[in-house]
Amino acid sequence: MRHSTPAPQPPCAPEAPEAPEAPADTADTVATAPAAEGGGTGPARSGRPPSGHGISRPAAAPEAVPSPQTPWSPPPAPAPWLFPARDRPGPRTAAAPAPAPPDRLRAVLFDRDGTLVEDVPYNDAPERVRPVPGVREALELLRARGIALGVVSNQSGVARGLLTRDRLTAVQRRVEELLGPFAVWAVCPHGPAEGCGCRKPAPGLVHAACARLGVRPEHTVVIGDIGADVRAARAAGARGVLVPTPITLPREIAEAPETAPTVAAAVRALLREHVPRHRAGTGTGTGTGTGRGRAGAGTADRESRESRESRGHR
Repeated sequence: MRHSTPAPQPPCAPEAPEAPEAPADTADTVATAPAAEGGGTGPARSGRPPSGHGISRPAAAPEAVPSPQTPWSPPPAPAPWLFPARDRPGPRTAAAPAPAPPDRLRAVLFDRDGTLVEDVPYNDAPERVRPVPGVREALELLRARGIALGVVSNQSGVARGLLTRDRLTAVQRRVEELLGPFAVWAVCPHGPAEGCGCRKPAPGLVHAACARLGVRPEHTVVIGDIGADVRAARAAGARGVLVPTPITLPREIAEAPETAPTVAAAVRALLREHVPRHRAGTGTGTGTGTGRGRAGAGTADRESRESRESRGHR
C-alpha cells in the first residue's frame, strides 16, 4: 500500500504588531499646517518635514499679546527729615496748638542758624551752640499763648559728608536745652543739586512742618535771617518776616515783605496783632530787643556771606 506524502505548505508570515497609538500631547502630534498659497489645509506633523517641500521650519508660534506698559513716572523727590519721630517714647516736646479763629496766628517756624542760635557753619558740636540774645524770652511769650513752635532748617552739610544724623540731632537737643522744646524740626539734609522740594527757598520744609503741627500755612509765620527763609514762606502760603544779620544782603532786605530788627521785636509785633480785643490795652512791650548790627552791615560782612553762599552753606 502506497502512502502519499502531503505537499509542504509555505510558512505563514507572522502578523505585524499594531503600532501603539501616540499620546495626544507629544511633540509628534498631528497639527493643522498653515494653508499653502492656493488654498487648503492638511495634516502635517510638526516634527517632520512634509514631502516635496525641502527643509521645513517649525510652525510659528502665535504672537503673544503685548501687555500694557506701566506709564513712566519720575522717582519721588527726596523728603525732609522730621523730628521728633511720631513713635518716639516719652512725652511730646510741646503741646498741640490751642484752637484759634481762622485769622489768628497758630504757629511760628524759625530758621535755626543765625536766627535762633549764632551761625556756626556746618556745626556738629553741641558745645558750640550759642543762643541769640533775647530769643529764649520771645519763645516763652509764644508758648504762653499756646502758639506752636517749630524749626525749618537747611543742613546741606549732611549731603556733603560734614554732618551725620546723630550729630545733627545732638545739636538739636542742645538747642532745646537752651531755648526750650519745639513741636517739630523740619530739616533738609540735601545738597543744592539733588532736586529736592524741601531746600529753602522751596516750600517743602514749611509744608512738612505745618502738616506735622496740624495747622494751615496761612495761619503760620516763618522768621529767618536770609531771603531764602521769607521766599520759602511765600511759596508755601505762609507769612515771612526777615530779621537781618550782618550776613543778610541789602537786596534781601529790600525785597522782604516784612522786617524786624530782632527776633524779640518780631514776636512782640506778632502778639500785638493777635491779642484779643478785651486785652488790647494791656500791652506786651514795645522794646526792640538786643540789636545785633542788622541792616547796614559792612562790606566785609556781605563778602563773607556771599563767599559762604558760593560754598553752599546751609
